[in-house]
This record gives sequence, structure tokens and C-alpha cells, in this order.
Amino acid sequence: MKRFLKNYNKYIIPLLIIYLVINIIKSVFNVYFLIILFATSLYIYKTNKRLFKKIIYKILFRDKAYNINNKVEAAKNSLKGINEIIYQIENKVNIEMINYEKNKIEQQLNSSDYNVVLFGAGSCGKTSLARGLLKTIVGEISPTIGTTKKLNIYKINIPFLKRNINIIDTPGLFEASIEGKRREENTIKKASKSDLIIFVIDQDLNKYELYLIQQLSKIGKSIIIALNKCDLRSRNQNESIKRNIVKLINEFSDKTKIIFTIASPQTISNVGSRPKKQEILVDNLLNEIIDILDRNGEELLADNILFQCNKLGNISKDLINRQRYFSSRKLINRYSWITSGVIFITPLPGIDLLASSVINIQMVIEISKIYGANLTKERAAKLIKSILKVLATLGVVKSGMNLFTNLLSTNITTKFITKSVQSITAAWIIRIVGFAFTQYFENNQSWGDGGIHEIVQNLYEINKREDLLKDFLKEALRKINLKENSSNTRQLPPHSRFD
Repeated sequence: MKRFLKNYNKYIIPLLIIYLVINIIKSVFNVYFLIILFATSLYIYKTNKRLFKKIIYKILFRDKAYNINNKVEAAKNSLKGINEIIYQIENKVNIEMINYEKNKIEQQLNSSDYNVVLFGAGSCGKTSLARGLLKTIVGEISPTIGTTKKLNIYKINIPFLKRNINIIDTPGLFEASIEGKRREENTIKKASKSDLIIFVIDQDLNKYELYLIQQLSKIGKSIIIALNKCDLRSRNQNESIKRNIVKLINEFSDKTKIIFTIASPQTISNVGSRPKKQEILVDNLLNEIIDILDRNGEELLADNILFQCNKLGNISKDLINRQRYFSSRKLINRYSWITSGVIFITPLPGIDLLASSVINIQMVIEISKIYGANLTKERAAKLIKSILKVLATLGVVKSGMNLFTNLLSTNITTKFITKSVQSITAAWIIRIVGFAFTQYFENNQSWGDGGIHEIVQNLYEINKREDLLKDFLKEALRKINLKENSSNTRQLPPHSRFD
């Protein structure tokens, strides 16, 4: 009985499932339609396997076009965001640089070819490989193609692809000269902007080549490793190198292809007969390039453009942040020394600088404007009140006065120590507070996970360093000397007072 049930489950149930599927298909489609569809599919497969694969791929991945359009739209939005950032940049050279890069991306977005970069060490056979690829497609080519010292671009057309292909031959890596290093940097930059990378090697990967492949994979680049000069090694040696490469790159990518190539066959001596020469082997590489671009070319292009947009956006934001940093630093210094000069001329009763509210509301509001925030006086007052509490908790005023008293005792006469200490400590506190607000606005009006206490304490500890204190004191003494006899520093800029 058990044996019968076992056979039943093994044969009868699958047959029932097949029967049901056939009946469902018959109820939906006409039998003749199915026969015609099968015959047409068989004919396409026999006559043009590439077209057959393409049709099947599009059926299976019909949602891909939607995803590509989304990526292109994201890239367009990113470019619009860059336009908005440009308006905030003040340096004309930086504006021109950003506009130049943005225009290149826009051109690529609207009417670009596929960019395929040949990338690798010098003398690994990149140029010979470019020659072999071109010869395979267009026939005989100019013999002037040789060792590459600059980027060379060769445009080819494959009729059934949506775009032309730019084969970009780049200068080799690992040149020891300064000029070689500069070319290498440009080569890596060009590879990072390509749609497809052909990483050419003529032996096993070294550590730097592996590192480059890893970094390029991280930013989403599609890579084919072309193991060139295979005619110089046995089949077993080539397979051994391939296995080792697969083992290394599978740790960070399972999409990288490895293709054996012979771009410039060597003549092999043959005892007792004419020298033997290997056949050129580049067709397999060309077919792989075409297959990848045929299936994924539009997606690779969209990914590349989006990557470049995001990178340019980050560069633009960094420029804005640097601009804001220097502007806010200049502002903080101005308020620090204005306050310092006034207190030097008119010393405060006692040493309670916090209670005297030397921290200026207007300074905080102006810092907020630099970072594009609209801070009200009421909000600024609340923020200042919060930071004053932290300063009091840390004992910043007392600590600062003790530090500067010790340092000043060896620099100026006793008669000036009291008012100088107050003056310099006030400037020092304003600097710490100003830098704290700079971080607050850089972080989109947030004190971060550690809160206001952590930021103020970190700045306090940094500014207590002996080397920074001495530099600050030198600057302070210069500023005080300049303002000691000034009649225009008797009034503090607008400031807040707290109960």
C-alpha cells in the first residue's frame, strides 16, 4: 500500500497538474494560436538567437523600463537641485566649474553614446585590444594606433543598439613619473564616469588592481575583466588565474565577468615547420560588450548619470559649506573682538561674564542667515539661554579666566591683568559659542545625538589646548593694543539680557 501511494504521488499528481495547466491554457488561448506562437518562436530562435534572447528578456523584465525612467527623472531633479545650489555660491571660478560639469551631464542625459573604457596597467595590451575590437567591426584600421599617452576615443555603431559605442583607450596605470601619476588620476576619473569598464590585465591581479576593481564596483560600475595575452600561457594556467580572480572578487561582487582575450598574438616557433601564430581572440569580448549594452545599456547609462549628478551635488554642497564656514568664522571673530575691546575699555564689575550677557543675539541671527535659516530674536534668545546653562555647568568662565591669568602674568603688567583677562575671556567664550552655533546650523538646526552639552564640551576641550590658547592670546593682545586708545568701541552691539 505504501509503495502504491509513493508511486501515486510521484507520477499521478504531476500528471494531474499538467492536465489542469493544459486545460487552462486551452480555455484562454486558441490551440491554433499556440501552435503559431510556438512555430514563430522556434523560427526566431533558429535564425536570430540574439533577437530571441532580447524578446524573452523584455518579457521577463518588462518593469525595467519603468525603473530606468525613474532613475532618469531622479537625475533631472538632481540637476535642478544643483541649479538652486549654484545661486548660493559666491566664488565665480567655482560657479563656472560647477556649470561646466552640469552642462556635460545634461548633454550625456539628452543624447549620449555608451562609454566603454579600456582600463589597466601600461603594456597590458589595452591599445591592441582596442585595435582588435575596431578591426572586428569596421575592418582594417589606421596603423598609427600605438602606446596611449592620452585618452583616445573610437566611435562604433552596432545597428540594433539604441546608441553608438565610444571605445575609450586610456593611458596605462603604474607609471612612476609625475606626469604618469597625473595621467593615472585622470584615467581613474574617466573610468568612474563610464557606463562599462573593460579592466585589462595580462597576469593575476595585484593588490592595487583588486582595490580599484573593488572601489569601482562600490559605486555601481559594470566591469568586464579581460585576461589578455592568453597565448603566452597554457589553458590550465589561464583557468587557474581565472579561478583565483573569481575567488577574490566574489567577496564584494558577483556580477564581474572574466573573458580570455588575445589582442596581439605572438609567433610561436615550430621545429621542422613554419612558425605558428595564434588567432586573434576578441570576438568573445565584443559579444559580451554588446550583450551587456543590449540588455542593460539604458539602465547602466541612467545609473551613471544619476551617480554623476549626486557626486556633483555633493561637490556643490561642500563648496557652499566651506563658504559658510569661512563667512561664519569671520563674523564670529568680528563680534569677539568688538566685545573684547569694549570690555577692555569699560571693565565689568566682578567676573560674572555670563550674567552680563556678553553673548550677542545679533551674532546668532547673522550666523543663521549665513546658513539659510530664518531665526527670530525670540528663538535666538532661547538658544543662547540654553548654551549659557551649559557654559555655567562646565565652569567655562572661571576656567578661562584662570588660564588667561596665568598666561598674561608673563606678558603684561599687573595693572592691566584684570581688565585684560576679562576682555580676552569674553572673546574666547564668544568664539566657543559661535563655533557651537555653526555646528548647530550645519546640522540643520539640530544639536545631534549628543545634544548641546556634548558639542560645547568638545569645543571647550579643543580650545583649551595650550598651542591654541597661546595663538589666541597673541592675536588678542594685538587686537587690544589696537583698540586701547579707540573712542569708537564704547558701545556693545545689541545683546540679550536674561533673568
